[in-house]
Amino acid sequence: MGILAFALTVLVWPPWYSAATAPRWALLALVVPVLLLIRPREHGGTAVAVLAIAAVSLLWTSNLFNGLDILFKLSLLAGVVVLARPEDTPNVLIGMGYGLVLNAGLLAYGLMSDGATFINRNFLAEAGAPVLVGLLCLKQYLLAFPAALCLVLTGTRGALAGVAAASITYAWSRSRALGILLIFGIVCIAIATVSTGYRLESAAIRIAVWKDALANLSLVG
Repeated sequence: MGILAFALTVLVWPPWYSAATAPRWALLALVVPVLLLIRPREHGGTAVAVLAIAAVSLLWTSNLFNGLDILFKLSLLAGVVVLARPEDTPNVLIGMGYGLVLNAGLLAYGLMSDGATFINRNFLAEAGAPVLVGLLCLKQYLLAFPAALCLVLTGTRGALAGVAAASITYAWSRSRALGILLIFGIVCIAIATVSTGYRLESAAIRIAVWKDALANLSLVG
């Protein structure tokens, strides 16, 4: 599983459309069915039920091909969930950590895009955030540094907020005073960042999109 995690972190094929995402989905499409056949699995019934509900929604979709594409990807992700084992977690995190070493190097030297092999910097940061937290929990501090570098160089707010939330949770579990102090520090940093006008325009656009989506939300989508 560690090798698969590493491959998913570095795989990119520039000639393809969706050069970062398409090869990764293709790899999962090849590997997940094989692993489902050869590895013991649990909770498959729950995954099938969830996928059946998702499949029913195709009956009223206005874009069948996009719906089938999403259902296919959900099926692969469900397969990953069914295959997941707690004992695989360290190998997966370490495999992804080594993959982020390559991504951090590409970012540091300005090669490829601002998202390295992920093309999109948001995708890279969102992959790096849980890996950083996981590697710190495993006390793999040296390997955690490239993951932290990916977050810092991309500057993606959502991923940074996730790491901040994990840090607060850990600090609070150790000491309430430490947790409160950390919350205060993070709030001060956030206020200072907002006061500079850093990327506020894109945040306003996202909020407008969310409001529009919620206003038109119904039981069928």
